[in-house]
Amino acid sequence: MKITVIGDGGWGTANAMLLCGYGHDVTLWGAFPDYIDEQRRTRRNERFLKGVVLPDALKLTADRAEAVQDAEVVVLAAPSKFFTSVVEGFKGLITKDMLVVSITKG
Repeated sequence: MKITVIGDGGWGTANAMLLCGYGHDVTLWGAFPDYIDEQRRTRRNERFLKGVVLPDALKLTADRAEAVQDAEVVVLAAPSKFFTSVVEGFKGLITKDMLVVSITKG
């Protein structure tokens, strides 16, 4: 299953890794391109999950359209204080055919 996790904080990253571990095709979206590039290079998210190695199969992007392209499931994992602005940025990109799940907290 193709799944996109929106939000590369600790919660979003941990859930993306879990879904990846179950064999799903997972893309993790983060708002800051430079930090996404760093995570791609190092395979780590040291800001939010120190010492944890990201699976090679986990795709990382800061491009909204790329993140949700062909996704069957979109998992919203942005912190609650950023939820509205993050979701508004995906307006028109998330289609009615996609299952949307919110695991937003905090």
